[in-house]
Amino acid sequence: MPLWSRAAWAADLPALPIPPLLTPDAQGKLALALQTGEMNWLPQAATKTWGVNGALLGPAVRLQRGKAVTVDINNRLPEASTVHWHGLEIPGDVDGGPQALIAPGATRTVHFTIDQPAATCWFHPHTHGKTGHQVMMGLGGLVLLEDEESSKLPLPKNLGQG
Repeated sequence: MPLWSRAAWAADLPALPIPPLLTPDAQGKLALALQTGEMNWLPQAATKTWGVNGALLGPAVRLQRGKAVTVDINNRLPEASTVHWHGLEIPGDVDGGPQALIAPGATRTVHFTIDQPAATCWFHPHTHGKTGHQVMMGLGGLVLLEDEESSKLPLPKNLGQG
């Protein structure tokens, strides 16, 4: 078969779901659980995956500029990991680099207030020597940072809807 025909096979595969939306509660808190999972991409072909608050990938975390947030990160994986807030302008001690390992079974709590314009960012592990592997297993999610200006734009307000 010609190379271009391989794209036609994708039409028969299940679509990636729209990630759930996660917002801080009234106290500015939210919880992330790094966990193992399993996905069935093909009939009778289960694949081991990792995810955040689910089997694969993570939620879309909606944050507001200028509002404090507290994040409890629980590591239910069989190895240490981190959560790096890619693109957020926050202090290094809460940004989840390789120095901020969360051991299996442990929880790390971080507090920060974002003071930057609206942006679409993401979070992912940043474990020394294992970042690529952990991301490919499925650890990662969106960060939807909003501000006063972005809330006035005529953009969709519901995740996954046009």
